[in-house]
Amino acid sequence: MTGTWRMSVFIGVIASALFLSGALLPPLAHAQSDVVVIKRVQPKYPRRAAMARKEGYVTMSFTISTDGSVKDINVVKAKPKRVFDRAAVRALSQWVFEPVMVDGVPTDKQVTLTIDFKL
Repeated sequence: MTGTWRMSVFIGVIASALFLSGALLPPLAHAQSDVVVIKRVQPKYPRRAAMARKEGYVTMSFTISTDGSVKDINVVKAKPKRVFDRAAVRALSQWVFEPVMVDGVPTDKQVTLTIDFKL
């Protein structure tokens, strides 16, 4: 079974590139009930993209392993291509989830996540 959810990264109008180090993420309101995030790392909005006022998204598929770590991250779709991929993958690779339990046994789970990058 594959879960899918979407989140947005908003940095707002920024007067200085000094504030581009991170972005605030809204709660995971669209997460499946059997997927619980324990640690979520915010992606960093790429400086060049912010300076060029580019927006976009990255859709990634990945596996939540039996210990709750993220593995096998694949970019499924990105718009624009190769602008936000690295920031999204780097952040997601640091996330930690509660292990998904099936009949009381921790089980790998395939999940799809889209991160929107908006100014």
